[in-house]
Parts: sequence; C-alpha cells; structure tokens
Amino acid sequence: MALTWGGLHSLDRYLVEEAFRQSKDDDLVSMFPIRHWTDSKIRCHFLSCIIALAYLRLVELKLEDAGIHMTAQRAMELMRNLHSCLCWNGEKEKALRLIEEPSPEQAKILTAFGYEVTRRVLQKIKS
Repeated sequence: MALTWGGLHSLDRYLVEEAFRQSKDDDLVSMFPIRHWTDSKIRCHFLSCIIALAYLRLVELKLEDAGIHMTAQRAMELMRNLHSCLCWNGEKEKALRLIEEPSPEQAKILTAFGYEVTRRVLQKIKS
C-alpha cells in the first residue's frame, strides 16, 4: 500500500513547517540558545521555546474561535501598534492608563480575548 499526500497531509506539513519558521523568528520565538553552555540551561531554553510555540498556537486557536483568520505573528504586530499613555494625577494615588482608539482589526482581536476599549480604558467584556 503506497502512501499518498492528500490535502490533509499537505496542510499538516505546512503547519509543522510554519511552526519551524516561527522558531527561527527573533520577534516571536528564537530557538538559538544565546549565552547558554550547559546542557541543563540549553534544555530549559528549548522548553521555554516550545512553550512559547504552544502559546502562539493557542492565540491562533482563540482567534479562529472568534472567526478571525490571522496568524499569531500578525495579531502581535497589530497589537504592538496599539499605543497607551500613563496619566498621573497628583491628587490620586494611582495612575490611569489611557489607550488610543483601536483599529477595527485591533478591536476584533481584543474582543476575541474578552476585552474592549471604552472611553480609552481597556475593560473586560461583561458576559
């Protein structure tokens, strides 16, 4: 019985190769153990990289559940551009962090994770 590469096998292969490419991306997960020489530190570094890859996949699954077809890398790029400002009122003990109005894509990502920006303040969406 000969093995053939169907669409599902090709998709699985693509996902594995994409995860490998992400492992080389310095902005997401860098698998290169910089300044680690002992076996235990190298193993610990690789464990943290694998956990980071799993976390990125969880981000993608959360986005997919919300109907957003986007890579974790793209979502992180978009959210990196959502700026905030720390405002300190001398009369109050706590500073207030104000967030700029998110773009439509940023708002969708925030909603997928259960948050919204109301009057420039990030708030958990009430169920």
